[in-house]
Amino acid sequence: WLDERIGTSARIGAERRHASWYARMGDDGAIERLERTGSAARWRSFVGERDNLLVATRRSLDVRDGDTAGRCCIATLLVFDTRGPVSAGMAAAGPVLARGDLPPSLEVRLLLRLARLERQAGRAAQAETLLRRAHARAEAIGDHRFAGIVLNALATVAAEGDRLPEAIA
Repeated sequence: WLDERIGTSARIGAERRHASWYARMGDDGAIERLERTGSAARWRSFVGERDNLLVATRRSLDVRDGDTAGRCCIATLLVFDTRGPVSAGMAAAGPVLARGDLPPSLEVRLLLRLARLERQAGRAAQAETLLRRAHARAEAIGDHRFAGIVLNALATVAAEGDRLPEAIA
C-alpha cells in the first residue's frame, strides 16, 4: 500500500530516516545522559519506543547498515534491560551480531549490553563469555576505556559467583 502511495524509493528513504532517528538513542552520550540524569518521564518515553527501536533495527539490517543497526540494537537492549523480557533482548541482538558488518566499537558496546541481560537472567557463564569476547575486541581496537568497563563487569560476575580472588585480580 505504501509503495503505491508514495513509491518504493520514497518509502526506503523514510525507513532510513526512521532508523537514523532511533539510532541516536543508542549513542553513548544519549545512553549516559539517560542513565545518569534521566527523569521518570524520560525513561517512560524511552521505554515506550521499544517497537520503533525493534523496527529500526530490523530495517537497518535489511539494508545492511551495520552502524545504524548496532546503535538501534544497543538502545533496544537498554529497553529490555529496563522492562524485559530479557529473552526478547537477546533475540533482537542475535541477528545484529551475526551479520558481521557491525563496527568494532559498537560490537564491544553491544556485547557488554547483551552480557548484562544474560547476567540478569542468571546465566553468568554466558555473560562471562560475552564479556571476554567484548574485552578482547576492545583491546584489539585500542578502546581502553571500554576495555576497563568490561573488566569491571567481569569482576562483578566473578564476585557474584563467589570467585573473589579472581574478582580482585
